[in-house]
Amino acid sequence: NREDQTISVKSRLGGNGVPDIAVLVESPDSAPSLLAIENKLLATEGICQTERYARPEILKGLARAFALEDLTREQVHGLYLSPYEEGEKHGFQALGMDILLPWLASLSETAEDPVRRLLATDLAQLVHHFRQQDWTPDGSALEALSLDPAGLGKSFLTFRQVFSAAFEGSLEGRTLQFWRGASQGNSYYGGKLTNETNPAGWFGLLDPSETRRLVSATTLEFQYDLATRTLALAVHFTTNPAKPEKEMEKLFAGRPWLRMKLAEHRTRITNHVQENLPADWTNEFQYLDIASTRLVLSAEHPVAAFQAQLVARVTAMSTVLDEAWAKLRP
Repeated sequence: NREDQTISVKSRLGGNGVPDIAVLVESPDSAPSLLAIENKLLATEGICQTERYARPEILKGLARAFALEDLTREQVHGLYLSPYEEGEKHGFQALGMDILLPWLASLSETAEDPVRRLLATDLAQLVHHFRQQDWTPDGSALEALSLDPAGLGKSFLTFRQVFSAAFEGSLEGRTLQFWRGASQGNSYYGGKLTNETNPAGWFGLLDPSETRRLVSATTLEFQYDLATRTLALAVHFTTNPAKPEKEMEKLFAGRPWLRMKLAEHRTRITNHVQENLPADWTNEFQYLDIASTRLVLSAEHPVAAFQAQLVARVTAMSTVLDEAWAKLRP
């Protein structure tokens, strides 16, 4: 930075749309620039998380945080930290480990300030440890999903790696998402496998112009409980785009046929799944779930065997779901 520049840094400001780290650069000869940094080392992007920085209300909130009158979208630049090499998303450029490590190595040797060199060296070691794959196909799946000796959250990254590797080569037309969460005091790692090419039955329209269709859909969701070492898989019947119950009630208001059509789709899909339930799956009739299965890990459970069981159960259920949607299709 130049000597006449002023740099302000804020982190964890809270509120919708505020990034993990915000860096404001002010110069006497130009408009302020803001660097918004999202930490995605242990998470995937939330719904429209980077896209939302183009919204006027979010830009106003960022301006207020730094006591500015306003900020334009052109003044906001984005980085998101990622363990993988990913492209640009809505103006946010990925800063992957392959970019970060060489830069830190260079900084540890060339920085004039010895404190900066020391910090760069220590950070490079942490990044290298975080990035390194600690599991092997023949190793224990339980240990791979449990160990985190440096306290860096590596077990969640391992969870993503193990699941991504299991479905490698078979994700055409499907998307795989991951997240971390907690329920009733237990922490868990979660994920969702969605078949984007499956032509789900459409049953409604979202706006008066009748250009956006609301379709019914099924997703395969999985949840790994860190306390019980149990992986639960469930078939969710939902809508695409997914909408909370309150929003669905607003859509149903004055449109009883919409609710009936959705109920019809759920009944027909559920009946087909029940009649053709794969081995190791059970009927599960909850708010969203229509079927479920569980895998309990032991210390002797190799990663490769766990992946094979996972893929076998998902493949069996995916076949049944594809058949169900084919019957529903007009």
